[in-house]
Amino acid sequence: CPPAGSRSSEVHAAFRDGLEDPGFAGIHAAVVLGSRDPDISGLGAEEDDSLFAPSEEKARNLGAELFPGVPPEDCVLEAVASVDLRKQ
Repeated sequence: CPPAGSRSSEVHAAFRDGLEDPGFAGIHAAVVLGSRDPDISGLGAEEDDSLFAPSEEKARNLGAELFPGVPPEDCVLEAVASVDLRKQ
């Protein structure tokens, strides 16, 4: 566990309390940014970088049009750029 009183300790406690709340049964996910090596072992959690990995399914869920031979992350960037252009 992180040192008591630290911001990490507060986040750790809040996440742990959420896991124990019967109203939040099931799978939980947390995104931890800005920490090189977060201590999540005490939560019974595991790191899964696949949440950030691009995929065709994620691109479709974001409303991007997919094209053969074009990586899904490029299709999403194109969709975002297109929306930005339409706003101008």
